[in-house]
Amino acid sequence: MTAEIIAGPWKKTDQTERELEKAQLLSDCDSIASDCMVSVLHILVEHGMAPEDPDDENLEFVMFLSEVLKSITYASVDIDHPFQDIINLLIKKEVLPNNDKQFYIDYHLLKKTLDSMKEYDNDPEKDPA
Repeated sequence: MTAEIIAGPWKKTDQTERELEKAQLLSDCDSIASDCMVSVLHILVEHGMAPEDPDDENLEFVMFLSEVLKSITYASVDIDHPFQDIINLLIKKEVLPNNDKQFYIDYHLLKKTLDSMKEYDNDPEKDPA
């Protein structure tokens, strides 16, 4: 049995080329998110609110914000980030009668989600990995 080969003017794209393009896009997004984070930290420093040492628990907020900023930049170029799922779950949208959109955080769902996460975190039978 022989295969029929169809020749065409299709552009060949190398998998490595696509991977390099995606890597460059990720790098650009991370750079933008980093620039935003530097600006936020600068403002916090100006007002004496920036975490100053590695043991400052407020550093966790900075880390969280950094990931949110990455998720925003990734979403704008159709790259998945896990925080996008959290945002899509907790942020609700209503369309008003005049077609304006109103966004809000579903705090009831947030509380339920946090309670579930705390319960899981305290589960002695959970997988330690």
